[in-house]
Amino acid sequence: YARDKEFIDSLMKMYSIDTMYLTDEAMSANDHYVVLGAYYRLQDAKAFQKILEREIELETKIIASANARYYFVYSKDVKSRAEANQEFNRLLNMGVQKYIYGNLWIYKSETE
Repeated sequence: YARDKEFIDSLMKMYSIDTMYLTDEAMSANDHYVVLGAYYRLQDAKAFQKILEREIELETKIIASANARYYFVYSKDVKSRAEANQEFNRLLNMGVQKYIYGNLWIYKSETE
């Protein structure tokens, strides 16, 4: 990361994307997320958002994991596993995998 810090910082200044923090009420309404990346630092998640928007015009959102240790970059609010599977396939068909490190995956939020 240290090697790319200057580049990522310049991207963060060049593009502005809003970060969305979900309330408990919103989390229960949308409990599945197709995750494109997970980051320890919010600024890294924001930089990844900017890259996806610039390269493939994909708008994304950020949520914190249930234990608040990670920031997940996800593509779309979905309410069921079936919708998440549809979104997963849509992203694969877009060719999003060449812009992510690792794999797409589905996160199911932990609700009380």
